[in-house]
Amino acid sequence: FWQLINGLKNLQIELNDWYIHTISSNEIHYVFRFAFINKSFNSISISSICLKYGNHVEPLDYAKTTLLFRPITNNGKTIYENRLYSHEIPFRIDGLGVDSGYFGVWNLPDAELLDTEDEIEIIIHTNRGKVKKKVIIPPQIDMLQVKF
Repeated sequence: FWQLINGLKNLQIELNDWYIHTISSNEIHYVFRFAFINKSFNSISISSICLKYGNHVEPLDYAKTTLLFRPITNNGKTIYENRLYSHEIPFRIDGLGVDSGYFGVWNLPDAELLDTEDEIEIIIHTNRGKVKKKVIIPPQIDMLQVKF
């Protein structure tokens, strides 16, 4: 019976990459790219995602937000604006489906606390209960290498 229940929320979570976007000395944003793999035949809905590190639990931003903005210029004139948006929460993943995207956390306390090789816990609230996974933070990517 418990194997059947646990199979209903068989969700694999991968932290693909991350970077810090410093707005000012008082405003630091973390941006994470997660992949969610639904290994169940049934669809699953993600209603919230939180990061836990040390004693801090911080929710990821729910709204679609511009995370990165790059103007494309020609002769000093902007001809195109390339924007990277965060993934909206809540979202649904079909049975045996995959979804991924960028998610932001704004204005974390003790921002210097989070670094490569630190362990964080990802807490996901779904329509079938809570899923927790501990991950080691990979090396930070350079924002200029983010392709969008």
